[in-house]
Amino acid sequence: PPMLLMSVVENAIKHGLEPQAEGGTIRLEARRRGERVAVAVIDNGRGLGAKIGNGVGLTNLRGRLRALYADNGRFILEEQPPHGARATVEIPFDTDEK
Repeated sequence: PPMLLMSVVENAIKHGLEPQAEGGTIRLEARRRGERVAVAVIDNGRGLGAKIGNGVGLTNLRGRLRALYADNGRFILEEQPPHGARATVEIPFDTDEK
């Protein structure tokens, strides 16, 4: 869906890389896993804090996934050792062209 990853990339910059004086790197990965597509935003920033992941942008993303895909859409936010975070959006793979 259009603009689905915007909040994820924005959070990686704002919460992960921006607080570091040296900056960092963001990497996007997209893979088909059987009947699903997984797109990950990975940063080497400061990692997850206690409140990260519960803001308006990611709450809206979770709601949008639920509205579009019910239980078939997932958002996973996890630490990326040794530092950084990985945010993954999984949705059903659609072979129908519209």
